[in-house]
Amino acid sequence: MTEKILVKERTGKYEELLNDCIEPETFIVDWEMNTNYELSFTAFDDHSLAFSLLTNENHILTDGQEFVIKTSEPTLSGSTHTIDVKATHIGYECTYVRTNESMDGSFGFTPKGLFDYVTKNGQNAGGFTYEIHGDFQPVQFDNMGKCSLKDVLSKITDSWKGSVYTFDNRHIDIWSESEFKKDNGRVIHYYHDTSDVS
Repeated sequence: MTEKILVKERTGKYEELLNDCIEPETFIVDWEMNTNYELSFTAFDDHSLAFSLLTNENHILTDGQEFVIKTSEPTLSGSTHTIDVKATHIGYECTYVRTNESMDGSFGFTPKGLFDYVTKNGQNAGGFTYEIHGDFQPVQFDNMGKCSLKDVLSKITDSWKGSVYTFDNRHIDIWSESEFKKDNGRVIHYYHDTSDVS
């Protein structure tokens, strides 16, 4: 583990380097397209402020991305105190950005229109921004109810075949299938860039 890993108290009051108490072989970042982006690790108690900050809803920062601790399970074995941590990417906090309005009838929306509907044209975006990559034709939706930005992401991937969303902290990129699969000239080397190819 060569990158810096920080833990930050949810209000931002404390931020500490976490590398010294993480068991390196347990540190895993897992990303599944349109489904999951999380990290997990085991930390041992080195009596540091960093270790004491490993509680639910505090943040982990690594490789330029921010994650929110969702579970922190302590274990005591003899005199060894450890915590198993699971944290989801901060992008999934978009579930808390929602509209309480509903629209009856049938309406044609693009991904931009769906975002604007939930965020009231960006005025209620909760710090989230977005960018659309590619062409998306309007799709009919019936009786739009109360929903969150996370619901919008599900509607997009369900309604536009092959579409993908990615997070860069609180920035959401929506990709059409053709834009996401575009050759960008980069090569992934087995065991150098990844140890798992499927």
